[in-house]
Amino acid sequence: MDITDPLQIDVQHEDAASVRVLVRGDLDLATAGLFEHCVAEACSSNPHDLWIDFTDLNFCDSSGIRACIAAVLACRTSGTHMRIVGAQPNIRRVFHAAGIGDKFEWSP
Repeated sequence: MDITDPLQIDVQHEDAASVRVLVRGDLDLATAGLFEHCVAEACSSNPHDLWIDFTDLNFCDSSGIRACIAAVLACRTSGTHMRIVGAQPNIRRVFHAAGIGDKFEWSP
């Protein structure tokens, strides 16, 4: 990944009821729209579970947090259970510093 490709997203349909959205790079003002689009597309199949995999996420700013809030609201509307998995401590810290870390379900 280089500066011209700051975010890579891969949507994987794990099975008929589960979708994993793998996010690599930086989730910020420049990339939040792409993230929101990919999550909305993943939710369009109405999976029971949507896992947002932040294992390889390097950076997240307030725009990324806003995009995650939009994602969880979209999931609730469609009846999809959303969980953030694999987030490094520095990513979780951003969410908790913003006072919304407890609004998300986190898994190792």
